[in-house]
Amino acid sequence: MNKRQKFMGVVLSFALFVGLMGGIGSVSEAAGSRYTLLKGEKIVITIFGTNIRSVSSSKKSVIAVKKSGANKATVTAKKAGKAKVTVRGVNGGSKTYSFNVKNPKYSWKVVGVYAENNSYKITYEIINKSGVYLSSGKFKYHLFDASGVEVKSDVFNVYRMIAGAKCYYTVSHYLTDGQTIGNATLTNDEYSHDFKYKYNNVSKKMKVNKVEKLDSNINFTIKNPTKESVDGVVDVVFYDAAGQIVGTSQSSMYMTSNSVTTKTVYAPTREWADYKYSIRAVYGKYIG
Repeated sequence: MNKRQKFMGVVLSFALFVGLMGGIGSVSEAAGSRYTLLKGEKIVITIFGTNIRSVSSSKKSVIAVKKSGANKATVTAKKAGKAKVTVRGVNGGSKTYSFNVKNPKYSWKVVGVYAENNSYKITYEIINKSGVYLSSGKFKYHLFDASGVEVKSDVFNVYRMIAGAKCYYTVSHYLTDGQTIGNATLTNDEYSHDFKYKYNNVSKKMKVNKVEKLDSNINFTIKNPTKESVDGVVDVVFYDAAGQIVGTSQSSMYMTSNSVTTKTVYAPTREWADYKYSIRAVYGKYIG
């Protein structure tokens, strides 16, 4: 299959809350000074205790900054790279922020096409190549007939996209008389990224204590042995006796430190013979 890929980054707005007092600027206890942004993101720096006299960027091609109010400055991530932003107050205080800008990027491929009666099940494998954790990505799939005419497109969301981890999603299409599927592609419309947190991948630390395979679902008993509360998902790919992918299913989970939970993943309605599962789990540390 020939595949094409497109990314359109959504502009996000956040706020950094900073105090500039006295001769040297001091950051509130919760705030950080190093942030990773994705190309196209915008943030607003808000100053308390004084107004802004001037702002500057060490590399304007990477990070652009401008005053956007008496005590506000807007930072825009222009392209991948590193830059520092300095905010100076009218009282002489200043604060410098370090930014690392990365490109929002994905790889994807069709890993399963299952035809049954008058329907198709098409499974996508998607990998977040951005280098940062994304809480979600919104994708749009496109299906084409044998002559290249688009017959269907729709959107779906993939959650908890750990950098480098494989995610799966299966879409369905019911055929009209004489219709076939000749190609399937995927585009990305937007993402959700919280630059105020540093996320750590703890997927391999999650312990599966028990797996209960039933006709219509699989129950996974999972333990979080870490000292952190984690957010994650159980991802399951189902196969028929011939090894074809017949569907995928997910179940989200939130687990406190040293807790145990049982998550139910529902199987496809068609006959399946085998499955493979993976767990994606992170914990986030607030950096301000």
